[in-house]
Amino acid sequence: MDELLRFTAEPVSEDELRRAKDFAIGSFRLGLETSRAIARRAGEELLQTGEIEPIEQVVAGLEAVTPVEIERVAQRLFQPERFVLAVVGPQADDEALARIISA
Repeated sequence: MDELLRFTAEPVSEDELRRAKDFAIGSFRLGLETSRAIARRAGEELLQTGEIEPIEQVVAGLEAVTPVEIERVAQRLFQPERFVLAVVGPQADDEALARIISA
């Protein structure tokens, strides 16, 4: 939670943003290595939006993200009063979980 709230209070460093962009762009491109993947993406986009966004336009959009935009979106999304926690498993300790949430 602290890490998420950090995004609401201070800009992401240029180094961290560069690494995130490189990862996102690399993952996006790797996901399009086969003809099948490219066709699936095109079909999904046509069904959802009626047009196919060119791959280089997606990459340009990722490259255009700024620290100020990240902070603005984080402030909208990461609001402590809206946080929720879901735990699956037999060993849930209610007191320990309450401490985590209220920290």
